[in-house]
Amino acid sequence: MLVFVASVAGKLAVPDESAYVASKFAMVGLAETLSIELEDHGVHVLTVCPGTVNTPFFDSEALERMPPVARRMMIDPDTVVTATLDALARGHHEITVPRMIGAGYVVRAVARRSCAAERSAPPLGRWHSAARRPECSPLRSLEISNPHPSGGPNRRDLLGGTIFDF
Repeated sequence: MLVFVASVAGKLAVPDESAYVASKFAMVGLAETLSIELEDHGVHVLTVCPGTVNTPFFDSEALERMPPVARRMMIDPDTVVTATLDALARGHHEITVPRMIGAGYVVRAVARRSCAAERSAPPLGRWHSAARRPECSPLRSLEISNPHPSGGPNRRDLLGGTIFDF
């Protein structure tokens, strides 16, 4: 049995954390591949993708930079342990803790599929669609972090082009 503890950042990109995200995406990919390769040898592989876990990893400076929604959704290490043991008992290959974050995977996939369909439209249609839907524009990376109009928290492009306000 192998258990990889990755991160939600291994499934959803997090702005300003490219090295961390890349390492977690790599871990998720490695675990998925090993799960397939080792299955016939009787080795079970579980990948755990926790959200923000309340550990000393986050010092006060990191907590200050963290979007408020991430601080609110912080979970205890015991929650991750319990979910991991439960997933092993049920034979799961991958889990996200807390489970509700998994909805973000679906939102990202739908947003990407929608944008891909618009990109495959005839040239005039592509230009017109991108003008109406900036999240489908190749320039969307320039919109990753903009000041919130109310002067509050930043807007973050967390789910493949969809802008959310926190």
